[in-house]
Amino acid sequence: MKTNKLLKSIMLCGLCAMALLAYAEQVKVVKVYNGDKVIAMHKISDFEYFQVEDVDAAELLPAKVTTYEVNGVSFDMVEVEGGNYLMGDDNGHSQEKPAHKETIPTFQIGKTEVTQELWQAVMGTNPSKFKGEANLPVEQVSWTDCNTFIAKLNELTGKNFRLPTEAEWEYAARGGKKSQGYTYSGSNTVDDVAWYDENSSSTTHPVAQKQPNELGLYDMSGSVWEWTSDNYSDNYSSERTSSDRAYRGGSFLNKFSLSRVAERYKNDESIKYDNLGLRLAL
Repeated sequence: MKTNKLLKSIMLCGLCAMALLAYAEQVKVVKVYNGDKVIAMHKISDFEYFQVEDVDAAELLPAKVTTYEVNGVSFDMVEVEGGNYLMGDDNGHSQEKPAHKETIPTFQIGKTEVTQELWQAVMGTNPSKFKGEANLPVEQVSWTDCNTFIAKLNELTGKNFRLPTEAEWEYAARGGKKSQGYTYSGSNTVDDVAWYDENSSSTTHPVAQKQPNELGLYDMSGSVWEWTSDNYSDNYSSERTSSDRAYRGGSFLNKFSLSRVAERYKNDESIKYDNLGLRLAL
């Protein structure tokens, strides 16, 4: 393939309106945005590149973020474009099997877990064990508590916030249509994205301190477990007849393997743990 200087390549292609969108030094690829296409240029040296592929610009543009406010506290919701994906893991634990196709409509999900500041703004109280900073994730909240919080939030905002379904949660954790197939939410290296038992010092940490995933979502691996709206099933072949509710994501008290995007756990709607919180959906 012919090698050119980047600027010369741009001129030869007649792409005067191009702007640099992303530069990935670790893989030595420069991606140049032009309308609805991205020209990916492989770096040979500081001055030499060659074109390797055309990809849709939408794959690289950040997901849409909408900011909401309640009682003076703002929080961000990220739009997750709908699509199909393979939920579960045939190589994982029994409750993760069988891997199966799910179709997810477009929805919004919290950029971070619900913080103590947001919970306090809505409920007027803070049930968490680990206090000290406003942007710590709220914890020690039952599934029932979470739905009480959401009902009041909806009264105050006029919106229809809710807990995500399990399928929505996993789709978002995997990165939706932007997924790179990582083991954890945003990386194959757990320390990049998660607070877990070996790096957390047995306490929660402020949200959004680790690397986000492909959609710009933080802490979907580790930090605190997150309730979903769904009743639990022992595996994906069985009906969701249990009164227990599913929660996802692992936590700061658990080993790294529980931070995998396919991992799932359950408990009674009334249970409260200091490593169990929530993330909003809309």
